[in-house]
Amino acid sequence: MAERAGGGGYATGGRVGSGERTLPPGFVTGVGRVVAASDVGPRLRRVVVQAPEFETLDCGDGPAPGFRVLIPSSGHPVVMPTASLEAGLTYPDGVEPSTPRTITVRRHDPVAATIEIDVAMTHDGVLVDWASSAAVGGEVGFAGPRRFPPLPDGPLVLLGDESALPAIAAIIETSSRDRIPLFHVGVEVDTSADEIELGVPVAWYRRDGQTPGAALVAGVAALALPAGAVVWVAGEARMARGVRRLLEQTSPPPQHIRASGYWRANTASDELDEKILELTRELVASGDSMELLDEFALAFEERED
Repeated sequence: MAERAGGGGYATGGRVGSGERTLPPGFVTGVGRVVAASDVGPRLRRVVVQAPEFETLDCGDGPAPGFRVLIPSSGHPVVMPTASLEAGLTYPDGVEPSTPRTITVRRHDPVAATIEIDVAMTHDGVLVDWASSAAVGGEVGFAGPRRFPPLPDGPLVLLGDESALPAIAAIIETSSRDRIPLFHVGVEVDTSADEIELGVPVAWYRRDGQTPGAALVAGVAALALPAGAVVWVAGEARMARGVRRLLEQTSPPPQHIRASGYWRANTASDELDEKILELTRELVASGDSMELLDEFALAFEERED
C-alpha cells in the first residue's frame, strides 16, 4: 500500500491508561524480523515479517485487517514504546522514536508465523523507504490487528486506488474462498505500470494527470449496481468520500457501503497520523467503536479546510 495514515492507528504497549481498560482482546505488540522482500509488480513490493506472536494471531472474519508497523530510523534499533491515554506513545530518554504507519495484512500464515505486507511504491514516504530497503534479518515493530466485522451478504463491489490494492487483493481471495459473488472491481491508478494481476476482471481507471479520485468517481457514476449491492471503497480520502456520496444517491442504493480514507492528497502522513493516534486513545478510553476512525479519516479534509 502507499503511505497510509488513516484507517486505523493504534497506540502500542500492554495496558492503556490508569483504569481497567486494556487494548482489545487478541491485540499483540512486539518486534518482528524480515524473512523475505521482493517485487511482486512493477511498483508493488512485498515484505514478509515473522514473529512468534503471529502463530496465534487472530485477524478476524472481516475484510482487510489493519496492522501497525513501527519503523526505526536508519541506524537505530527497534525500541517499543509504552502507551497511556494521558501521554500517548512514550520512549525512554535518548531513544530515537520509531515512525508508526498503518498497513493492511495482505496474507497471514500461522504455520510460518508470518504476515505479508504489500506496499505500493507510488508515493514518497517512510513506509515506501522502509519497503524499498527492507532486507532479510531486518527488524520492525508491530501492533495490532485492527479487525473489521464481516461484510453483509450481497453482490460485492470493490473500489479503490493503488493504496487499496493489497486490501482488494486480500478481499478477492477471501470472497473466492467463501463463495461471495463478486460484481465489480474498479481501481484508479496513475499509469498502466500500476496495473497488476488480481485473478478477476478489473476496471482500471487511469488518472492521466487528473486530480486523485476523479477517474474512479467518473467510472462509478457510469456503473449500474444490482439490487442489494455491498460496496467496499478505500484510498484517498476525498475519493472515498466522493464515491460514498455518489452511491448513496443511486437508485437502488447499495444496501451497505464501507468507506475508508487511507491518505489525503497534499497532506503529510505525519499530520493525519498524529490525529488518528489521538482519536484512537479517546476511543479506547470511552469504549466506542473503532469504526469511528474511518469516519474521522474521511472527514479530515473538512475539519482542516
